[in-house]
Amino acid sequence: MWYDALIASNWIIPLSEIKTKVLLWQGQEDESVPLSMGKYMADKIRIARLILFPMLDIYGFFKHFAEVLDKLLNC
Repeated sequence: MWYDALIASNWIIPLSEIKTKVLLWQGQEDESVPLSMGKYMADKIRIARLILFPMLDIYGFFKHFAEVLDKLLNC
């Protein structure tokens, strides 16, 4: 969690300067990375889409791994 918090504060490129499409996935029950972090990043990156998985923590994300890969391959 400490490292994740540093990512947003010490990012080399300001998130607002990212000009490419970005997909962000987050489990709504993730206790390691708060939902506010995903919302913050989606708000700062102009062309970002935050995809939330209800009732999932960080490990539940792997249940949707095929779906995530499919979206990445079809971007």
